Amino acid sequence: MPWFAYGYFVRQLDGSIVPAGHDFGPTPDSYKLGDSLGVRGDSEGFVIGMLKGEEAKLAGGYDVFVSTASLGFLRTRRGAAIC
Repeated sequence: MPWFAYGYFVRQLDGSIVPAGHDFGPTPDSYKLGDSLGVRGDSEGFVIGMLKGEEAKLAGGYDVFVSTASLGFLRTRRGAAIC
């Protein structure tokens, strides 16, 4: 069975995207929009966008590109398009 490379990126308050790590998953569909990625430090990360296939490869060289944000970021940007 092939494994899929996941790249994780955090959306900052200024709109920039910062690399946050990588790992592997058994399918390209391990996460969906809105899924929690758990708590790290004092904030919980949520999936706010994803790219798969060729788009993900072009964006960061991964099979799946996962854009995340903390709950604090989401509250700050309430009502705004963040993906």
